[in-house]
Formats: sequence, C-alpha cells, structure tokens
Amino acid sequence: MILSMSEIHSENSLHLAILAMEVQQKQDGADLKAAVAKVHESIKPVNIIKNAIHSATHIEEWEENTAQRALVMGIGFLARRAIIGKTNNPVKKVLGIAIQFGINNLLTQNPVAINVLSGLWSKIRSKRESE
Repeated sequence: MILSMSEIHSENSLHLAILAMEVQQKQDGADLKAAVAKVHESIKPVNIIKNAIHSATHIEEWEENTAQRALVMGIGFLARRAIIGKTNNPVKKVLGIAIQFGINNLLTQNPVAINVLSGLWSKIRSKRESE
C-alpha cells in the first residue's frame, strides 16, 4: 500500500510509505528482469528460426486447404507442361512460369474456375493427341 504525500503525517507513516515503495521497486525490478530474459531468449537465432517455422506451418488456412493447394499447384504445373512443353528456350520457360503462376492465382481466388480449366484441359489434350 503506497501512501500519497497528503496521507503522510508522521515519521511512522513516512517509514511505511518508504517500505511500500521499496517492495514495489523490488517487484518492478523482478518483472523487468523477467521481461529482459524473455526478450533475450526470443531473439536467439535458433528461436527465431523455430518460431518462424512454427508459425508458417500452423496457419489454419493452410492446414484446412492443403489438399486443395496441392491440387491447384499440380494443375498449374500440368497446364504449363501442356501449353509450353519441355523446352530449353529461356523465353518459353519464363512464359510457362507466368502461365503456371497465373493459373495458380486464378484457381486459388476462384475455385469454380477449376471446372472451366478442366474443360480447357480436355480440349488441349485432345488437340495434342490428334496431332
């Protein structure tokens, strides 16, 4: 209990106020030491990496949609292979990556587009097989 200056009227109450402030100071010092120790522990490189990995792998959205994301990435890769094929031409490689990236973004933002692209995929595949 810390007394205000208006409540201190005697030497005894002054002594009690000083003792209360000393106890408060010790508690604040202990709290500060604990906070510094926690910060020191959290900025260690091993803990930074561990926390980054933990936060990246425990995102609820990722956990719920892992299968869907894998499917989308697979479709993007297959679309790139179907449209560009295997090539050593750097321009075609960049174009293929751009196509794959675009399809991945389209599918993640609009899952209904999977049906549209599956129809397009069937047409491309039948066209390539007929050649």
